Amino acid sequence: MPKRSRSQLSRNSSQARASKIRRNEESSSETENRLSIHRQYVAQSRARESSTERSQRLAEQNMRTAQIRARIQFAAFSTAR
Repeated sequence: MPKRSRSQLSRNSSQARASKIRRNEESSSETENRLSIHRQYVAQSRARESSTERSQRLAEQNMRTAQIRARIQFAAFSTAR
């Protein structure tokens, strides 16, 4: 019996869908430009943050990564049965 996939109906907001469509339609130079601007923004943002803000951001990132890994591991365990 094939595995049923979940509906994507409410997983994406209308803004996320519109952004995805825009990204799929952009040229490689536009993609590079968008990513370059984003990298600059992130670098400036991180340069302004204090050490406590940095620690908090990294702790939250580590927690999200651990949760994702646990979900993947659980999914792999569930399908192996």
